[in-house]
Amino acid sequence: MLFLLVSVLWAATLVVHYPDERHYSDGAWLMLDGGDWLTPHTPAGAVRLLKPPLAYWLSAGGMQLFGATPLGARIGFAGVGALTLLLVWLLARQFSRESQTPILAVAILASHVQFQLAAMRSMPDVLLCFAVTLALLGFAAIIIRGRPGWYWPYLAWLGIGLAAMSKGLLAVALAGYVVAFVLARGRHLPAGILRRVLTPGAVLLGVGVGAWWYILMLNAHGPQFLQAFWGDQVAEKTAGGLTALWQFPACLGIYVLNFLPWSLIGGAALWQRRRWPWQDAQGLLLLGWGMLIAVIFAGGEFLSLRYLLPATPALAVLGAVWLEGTTEEFRTWIGTSWTRLLLGVAGLLILIGIYLHLQIRPEHSTPASILLIAGGLAVALVIIWRSVRPQPLVGIATSVSLLWLVALWASSALLLPDTAAQMDRALRDILPQPLPVTVIAKPALGAKLRLVNEGRYEVYTADYLSPNLPSQLILLPSPPPPGWLPLARITAGTGDIKPEALWNALRKGNLRQHLRESRQTWWMAIPAPPTTEPTTRGE
Repeated sequence: MLFLLVSVLWAATLVVHYPDERHYSDGAWLMLDGGDWLTPHTPAGAVRLLKPPLAYWLSAGGMQLFGATPLGARIGFAGVGALTLLLVWLLARQFSRESQTPILAVAILASHVQFQLAAMRSMPDVLLCFAVTLALLGFAAIIIRGRPGWYWPYLAWLGIGLAAMSKGLLAVALAGYVVAFVLARGRHLPAGILRRVLTPGAVLLGVGVGAWWYILMLNAHGPQFLQAFWGDQVAEKTAGGLTALWQFPACLGIYVLNFLPWSLIGGAALWQRRRWPWQDAQGLLLLGWGMLIAVIFAGGEFLSLRYLLPATPALAVLGAVWLEGTTEEFRTWIGTSWTRLLLGVAGLLILIGIYLHLQIRPEHSTPASILLIAGGLAVALVIIWRSVRPQPLVGIATSVSLLWLVALWASSALLLPDTAAQMDRALRDILPQPLPVTVIAKPALGAKLRLVNEGRYEVYTADYLSPNLPSQLILLPSPPPPGWLPLARITAGTGDIKPEALWNALRKGNLRQHLRESRQTWWMAIPAPPTTEPTTRGE
């Protein structure tokens, strides 16, 4: 519940907005407005067939309940993130009989920064994590525990189908990996495991859930769908060629970076245990899935910290099982040391956050409210500090989560109010009634402006001025050229802040003035009325 609450609070702001969110928030709003729930579209009216519709539907459902706002677009994803933690708790129970292992697995995943961000954004990453974890739960119950329940294969293949509806062909990779694992380990597993994994009714359920939309899109759009979907799902993932030779180690480095400090602690645990995770079937199943994800994305043109998220729940469980196998003295020492270090950094960030907020005074913030929030964070810090002894490793996870929360709060002094929110406020003040507006900027800014205006007026984006803009009213980040009549100037956003200039402003104590001077100016303009040249009558 605490994870859900924190995710919802930050999802209601634009601090953690990611540019790709525009595809899903814009597409969801168009589904609500136009009624076409099968084919995603862009604001320009183009069909977007790169991803299946599950993320669009989840965002649209939130907008239906809470309006076309940042919270409405994202609240469903926060809920899915919380459900994923529940599934991780159940998954860890398949791999360990220790009562503390599921709690530690949940704590490790909840403290994973990229997973936290995924739960605050309207993107399919957290949906894919949920679906993959559901599938792994069903398969692990059959392969690792040999549980007899008829429903385990159905849960597993339902997860495969939902993964296909979340982000595409990665679901096929997971199903193929599990079957290959069972075939490779056949002589080490009880008889009949493969037959249970491939239960016909369960496989049909997964195929039915995951394939029906693709069949409809192929029938409706034909080669256009195949070309777009294949390009996104396969061609881009294999276009890297020889770059995979260095991108695979880079993927392993991303795992280490994303799981800090757990990756460092796990290295110490390896030294303490002197046993490798792949030396038993449990560790091999989870570790192999993580390596397969790294191989898949190593061959692509691009590499991102969030691409490897589908392996994160499995690796969190593997880390928890691995750490619970260490000695109690090791866990107490490593947990106490890291928790106190992280809490010390969090305490320093609280002081920095107080200074930044008091210096800048974002709108709707008073010194009393700033100190109240900081005091609450400090109380949480003290509580964690005093309760680290009973569960030292969980104390690390709680400290990481608190550190991340403090960092977000401190940075919000610089990032809020958002450029789009300031634009929307200015448009309300200047215009007597809402009018469609074209923003000459990147599409992500237009998407944010659509969310903060709650559907009161149409927002379009364009890369440059042209005679065929979709609206007469424009916003552009430079003085309008001849032929356009400026109506007003709007100061919005922090502009391009140079770290060196920011540091100098902090040292001189004039941070507020520096940020005010660095804010970006936008011009509101309309086409200038035609002028008529005076004519001279002949005598």
